[in-house]
Amino acid sequence: MFTIKRFNEELKVPISGLKGENIIKSSSSKKIYLAGPDVFRRNAVSRLNALRKFAEKYGHEGLAPLDNIIDIKDEEKHTQKHSKLIFEANVDLIDNCDVIIANIEPFRGPGVDDGTAWEIGYGFALGKQIWGYSEFSDMSLKDITDMMFDMSRQKKYSEYEIMGNPVNLMIADSIKSSGGKIFKTFEECLIDLNNS
Repeated sequence: MFTIKRFNEELKVPISGLKGENIIKSSSSKKIYLAGPDVFRRNAVSRLNALRKFAEKYGHEGLAPLDNIIDIKDEEKHTQKHSKLIFEANVDLIDNCDVIIANIEPFRGPGVDDGTAWEIGYGFALGKQIWGYSEFSDMSLKDITDMMFDMSRQKKYSEYEIMGNPVNLMIADSIKSSGGKIFKTFEECLIDLNNS
């Protein structure tokens, strides 16, 4: 074992180095709202649990929309009442988080999931620091759109946003103006959070 200092904190590190469970943790634990369309995956629970474990490795707590316990009668499930309860519970999670890390990958088309876009905007309005990740972070929205969608079939909205961002400028600049950044992976967001 040897000792290193990081963030004014002494850490005991095995001689074998920093890997796996021994990743350097932040000296300031944050509650992270895990925004994104991951709740719509078939493996949503295991995916969100994996993100939560990554957050824990870096010294933080992941808060996911599926953490909410919604008390509702069976006959009221999948109704507007159920929708409102989910909305209120997610708003409460965002209100009580320190930062947001959002999955901003294209969702059922070239753009960000609209619920995720709202969560980013709401977090920005509250002054939360926000990070985003997408496997397409190194592509422009125009290139992503061309890859996924035939614009010649879109007569009404035929113009591109050409700003060089991987997502709409309102999303990209909400993230950047909050002090966060856009990366390719969730883990890169965590590393940057620990270095900020």
